[in-house]
Amino acid sequence: MSPTHTLTDQAARDRVDTDTGSTLFVEAGAGTGKTYHLVRRLSRLVVEDGVPIGEIAAITFTEKAAAELRDRLRVRLVAEAADGDDRAARALAGLDTAAIGTLHSFALRLLAENPLEAGIPPRVTTQQDTAEAAALEALWDDCTDLLFGPGREAHDGGITARAVDEMLDAGVGTTTFREVVEALHADWDRLPTTPLFTGTLPGTPDVTDAVTAVGSILAWRDACQDETDKFYLHLESVERWRDDLVAAVDPGTVADASAPTWTQLLGKPPGPSRYGRGASWGDKATLDGVKTEIKALPALCDEILATFWRPRIAVVLDALAPVVLRHAADRRRRGTLQFHDQLVLARELLGNAEVRERVRARYTRVLLDEFQDTDPIQLDLAELITVVAADEGPEPGRLFTVGDPKQSIYRFRRADIATYLRAQTGPGVEVERLSTNFRCTRGVLDWVNRVFAEVLVPSEGVQPEYRPLEPAPGRPAHDPAHGPAPFVFRSDEVPPHCPAEANDDHRRHWSEAADVARIIATALREGWTHESKDGTQTPLRLGDIAILLPSRGSLPMIETCLDHAGIDYRAEASSIVYGTPEIRDLLLAVRAAATTADEASIVGALRSPLFGCGDDDLLRWRAAGGTWAPGAPAPEGLDDSPVAEGMRYLADLSRGSRRPGELLARLVEDRLVLESVAESPRRRDLWRRIRFVIEHAWQWEESADDPARADLRDYADWALSLTAEDARVPEAAIPEIGVDAVRITTIHASKGLEYPMVVLAGMSRRWPADRSRLLWTGPADGGPAVPAASFGGKLRDPAFDAAAELEKQHSLAERIRLLYVATTRAESRLAVSGYGHALTKDKKKPLSLWGSLLGTVSAEPDAPPLLPYGESLLGAAGAPVVDVPDAETWAARTREVAARSAERAGWSATRIVHPEAAAT
Repeated sequence: MSPTHTLTDQAARDRVDTDTGSTLFVEAGAGTGKTYHLVRRLSRLVVEDGVPIGEIAAITFTEKAAAELRDRLRVRLVAEAADGDDRAARALAGLDTAAIGTLHSFALRLLAENPLEAGIPPRVTTQQDTAEAAALEALWDDCTDLLFGPGREAHDGGITARAVDEMLDAGVGTTTFREVVEALHADWDRLPTTPLFTGTLPGTPDVTDAVTAVGSILAWRDACQDETDKFYLHLESVERWRDDLVAAVDPGTVADASAPTWTQLLGKPPGPSRYGRGASWGDKATLDGVKTEIKALPALCDEILATFWRPRIAVVLDALAPVVLRHAADRRRRGTLQFHDQLVLARELLGNAEVRERVRARYTRVLLDEFQDTDPIQLDLAELITVVAADEGPEPGRLFTVGDPKQSIYRFRRADIATYLRAQTGPGVEVERLSTNFRCTRGVLDWVNRVFAEVLVPSEGVQPEYRPLEPAPGRPAHDPAHGPAPFVFRSDEVPPHCPAEANDDHRRHWSEAADVARIIATALREGWTHESKDGTQTPLRLGDIAILLPSRGSLPMIETCLDHAGIDYRAEASSIVYGTPEIRDLLLAVRAAATTADEASIVGALRSPLFGCGDDDLLRWRAAGGTWAPGAPAPEGLDDSPVAEGMRYLADLSRGSRRPGELLARLVEDRLVLESVAESPRRRDLWRRIRFVIEHAWQWEESADDPARADLRDYADWALSLTAEDARVPEAAIPEIGVDAVRITTIHASKGLEYPMVVLAGMSRRWPADRSRLLWTGPADGGPAVPAASFGGKLRDPAFDAAAELEKQHSLAERIRLLYVATTRAESRLAVSGYGHALTKDKKKPLSLWGSLLGTVSAEPDAPPLLPYGESLLGAAGAPVVDVPDAETWAARTREVAARSAERAGWSATRIVHPEAAAT
């Protein structure tokens, strides 16, 4: 990166490289070369400033980014050392043990260096995602005993049991309780140590205010001069509602199963009727006055419900919090820490003044990369290490921070844009900005700047100001001869694969998927090019193109259309792997074997390609009296039916190994899963997905406290939960080398990557509804945050609503930033789905679709002419040609391989020098 032209941000770049005595906060836009400058600053510190590399902590977001940073620094230091620089040579020698890694690895290093003070054993291990899942299951088991177990009455005199029973009666399911437990687990460090509620629980809600309000409403009836008036008659239903409510809360009322409960009545109070004539009530003002009073009933009922449920929610949280904290303490005692544990314990460790001084002396320079995406605890750690007096900020030169608030997309991992903005304006902090983008063409940058200047609107503590990216000097203007400028596509052409009964939403998904295939085929057939940084134009290949999705919901349609068009592709993100049909079929069969009473899973498995039973087979089986119990006798005459064969196999499978990895491997082998796709052009991708899931199953089993007792049902539940569209799967790219194929991945997994061409799809889908069960509210006095929970419907803490509204704003802002990340992955070509531009049925407002976040640009498709959708647009890949040798040749090759395998891989020095003596 040594441009011949002067960059508009060159002064900022020079300062980042050389001003190591100041506390800099660098806002580096997408593709601006922040890693390049981070390496130069590190090199400056160790080579020119003489800072030992062991005194530097360079912290970044992912292990991949940390490895790249270390490798690039190594290359630079090797060059410096080759010129005879002793400092570079010493730094090179200490590079492998230097604190260059992720935030979690740095926290773990601090703990490992101070185990006694941290209260952990000398040897500490990290729980990976599968181990965390197993630990969460163990936590849920303990919480289940507390909430629903036979001995629950003994806890706190039965108060918690009573609150739980009332919640169950109100319609709260066990799934909701589990979601609350998971939320408490995720934020265990914030749990209050004092009870949220003390006192006694009222038996029934106090409905006095509602009864009084209805009495006032009914008093208006005297003003009505026509008892046939429809609103007058409506007041009779209001009176019945009041009488039913009084009876429902009266403990002396004889129970009537058909009578509405007070929960139902308060949850749905009567509203004002649209009917009624003003003349019947003397004048319209009188009628409006009655209706106004009725309109106030819902808010009053909500307040009554909140008063009733608030203490019960607090009682349940008070009961669960000690269980969650006990599990966290157990992990600490055993030294099996989750990632979040490491951060919390490291922060606690640095609260020890003696340890803090040692750490400050040990790490004199702290460099934070990708600051916008890390837990706020990172800022706490950095300040504890670099700040002496809280009101003075970090000591000059000790702290260097890099981030881009426009790329903050990990709020679900506690990334907080407000923390970023607060750190940027801290005492003693000086801000520099990098704006020259070396990744994208002028055309891509023009489109990105135009769109996001409109939609990325600044909001204090929620959304940063949009700062445009500038093209690198020397980038040529867009030349249509090499391919189109960024465009929005939407043809509304429905492919033949779309079911005839599909609704508007599904037709949009299918049309979008077909257009994706058409765009890729057109790009390759017409020779669209990739513009390298020096302006060279190279024709695009399949492997140059990436399809980015906000979620995996559109994946089945896109895969179908790409297959139909003969376009090879690879699903690269682990979350996408779990969303594919082949994996769902395997996991459904595992669930059927694990829980033979689960009829839905058994029927689903039988209908899958693994067993090939058609609906006619299943109907014939059921009509003949067959059951869905594996191992049960088959109906007469159906012993040889596909259903009977499948049921026998599932029965045998359930009696065999209960180890997830073994069972999956057996399923794949017995049902010829690998062989069945051998002639598919996507065989390698399908094989890779299956291998990945089997390996993941082994990891899940090994993460259990006792692998031999790992429960197959728990694995099936966990693995199938990963197939949900909005499931949070730890993202990891699963590359396949030597394959020229379109890459399909999620936007989150694409962070930090770049592609010659990006097709942004999935815009026709609705974004997931917020399902938060626990939010944190800050008291006015600035004290510790307080949990506010929602168990669904009206059963929530009143403080939850205000917190949920703020969370909604943050979520919407983050979705816009996610699309910014997606579009800035494109180097040369960018195609964006316009299928998010759709209105509600009344045509009054846009639907909550991903594409609607792009503003006005999605309303105006401007795609170039595309090839018509059809079969084998690029020509289907042929079946693999296998050279099968004759028996004699095969035997000779086998003997040769066996002989080579028998050779020793290594020899001792004695054997090499004295082969005869070694032989004897």
